[in-house]
Amino acid sequence: MQLNFDYAKLKKALISATAEAFAQTKAVAEAESFYVFGLYICREGTSITPTANTEAGLTRLAQEYAHKYGKPSNLYQQSLRWSPWDWTYHAQGQEFYAEVEDLLESTWSEADCRYLLEAQKVFQVCREALAQLDRQAVFDTGNVREALLLNLFKSDQTQAQLLQEARYLNSPKACDRFAVELHQGQTVFFQKAR
Repeated sequence: MQLNFDYAKLKKALISATAEAFAQTKAVAEAESFYVFGLYICREGTSITPTANTEAGLTRLAQEYAHKYGKPSNLYQQSLRWSPWDWTYHAQGQEFYAEVEDLLESTWSEADCRYLLEAQKVFQVCREALAQLDRQAVFDTGNVREALLLNLFKSDQTQAQLLQEARYLNSPKACDRFAVELHQGQTVFFQKAR
């Protein structure tokens, strides 16, 4: 059974929620420089969370981990750089997503014991919402925007999938930088494990 879900309504709600979440995150972070903002989406497309980090937030987290685990902080800066669930501003502004959550929750079918929506369509709507906000300069312009990587983050995502998503929303230069940082982070992660 397929639900006739209103993806256009979801997109409108996402645009509004994401603009508000980003504005709140900027206000909370004050003068910190963002290097990433995105949406973290579960594999089924039934949960969407705003996520962001700043260079200062990453530095604080790396120092905290270094103190706690006794390894150099630069290792944590590299390995945690692209780990959304560890970011300082992960889920900042989640309260603005109430309508989004209600729309997604409305697709639950007791009879089928599952959500009746197409995850790929939800991912596409999220991508389109970020792209529209980017065109409206919500994420700034010029060098500030170039330094900010916009992306969709999904559970169980490979590096290749992360890069593919990044290409939809960022310049080739930003994607090249992202590829290098992902590789460095993975290399350091496996070094830390030893």
